[in-house]
Amino acid sequence: MRRPLEVLALAVVLGIGVSGCAAGPEPDWRSLQTRADEFVETAIARTDVLGSGSFRVAADVPPPEDEEGGVVLNYATPVRVEGVSVSCFGEGAIRFGYITRTGSSWVGSDAVEVACDGAEQEVVLSEPLERVNAIRLYASLADGAGGVMAATVSGRAG
Repeated sequence: MRRPLEVLALAVVLGIGVSGCAAGPEPDWRSLQTRADEFVETAIARTDVLGSGSFRVAADVPPPEDEEGGVVLNYATPVRVEGVSVSCFGEGAIRFGYITRTGSSWVGSDAVEVACDGAEQEVVLSEPLERVNAIRLYASLADGAGGVMAATVSGRAG
């Protein structure tokens, strides 16, 4: 009779261990996307905004747009990028970066960590980026459940 009691005890211990590893509640993605959309709508009202984008960043979400992930903004004529602002709505933190294309060459930036607290963060450029014909905004999960990333690119034509 000792064997069934040991098996039952083992089953209880495993059950408690597995339930302790269960993920927390799913974020309210619709609400987070609404907040990101409001960030973008407020930003695009400015005259210096060259474009914007948003997407979900979470461990179980595949990258948006293409296999490299992110949102690509293409420009018919070259632009001067003077600033990039980013915000994340959710829980935890993301790593955000961008890659610009001048002619046919792509050049990346250093990624920065952004808390998913809804605060706007300006990504510091050492100098304006000249003759940019595309920019890819990307992000990956750094910590927590993730969120919806929203970013705007500011500058002027050519």
